Amino acid sequence: PSYGGKIEGNTSCANTAGAIVLGYYDRFNENLIPNYKTYIKLGSLIRYKTSTTEIAGLLVELHDLMGTDAGQLGTTYSGFQDGMRNYVTKQGYSYSTSNIFSWGEFDFEKYKSAVEAEKPVVLFLSDYAIVKTFSDTSPTDKITSEYMDVTHVAVGCGYKTDIYYDGQGKVSDRRNYLRVASGLEEYG
Repeated sequence: PSYGGKIEGNTSCANTAGAIVLGYYDRFNENLIPNYKTYIKLGSLIRYKTSTTEIAGLLVELHDLMGTDAGQLGTTYSGFQDGMRNYVTKQGYSYSTSNIFSWGEFDFEKYKSAVEAEKPVVLFLSDYAIVKTFSDTSPTDKITSEYMDVTHVAVGCGYKTDIYYDGQGKVSDRRNYLRVASGLEEYG
C-alpha cells in the first residue's frame, strides 16, 4: 500500500510506515486491521486501497503506541518497534523483525533477499535522496532527485540496479536504487 498523510501538527512518517506494513500483512491476516480489507483482488491482480478513514484511525493509534512526538520530535526506532509489537499482539498475532545491516552498514544483498521474499523493509533514513524522475533514453540516463537533510521512515518494497560500461565493455559504475512507499503524499 502507499498510504500518506499527516496527523495535524505532528510528525507521522513512522506511524505511516507502520500502517503500510500492517496494510500489506492484513492481506494475509485479515483481522490485523479489524473490520477492514486493505486490498481489492481483480483476477490475479492485487490492488491496495489508498488512505481511508480506517487507515486514518490506524495512523492515530500507531502514533500513540509508538510514542511519536513524546519527548522528542518524531518516533525513535525502539518506539516504532514497541508500538508495532503492542498493536500486532493486541490483534492476536506475533511480531518479529530481521536486521538488514552487516557490520553496521546497510547490506543491499540482505535488502534484495527480503524484497524477493515479499517482505517489506522498514527503512530509518537520514541524509537521503528521492528520485523524482528517471528517463533512460540511449545513450544517456537522466535522473532528477531531491536531497533531504532530515530523518524519515519509509518502507522498502523493491529495487533497481543500473550497470554502466566503459568503451571497452568493463563495468565503470553500478547504481542501486530502492523502491519505497515513502509515506509522503508528493512522492507516493
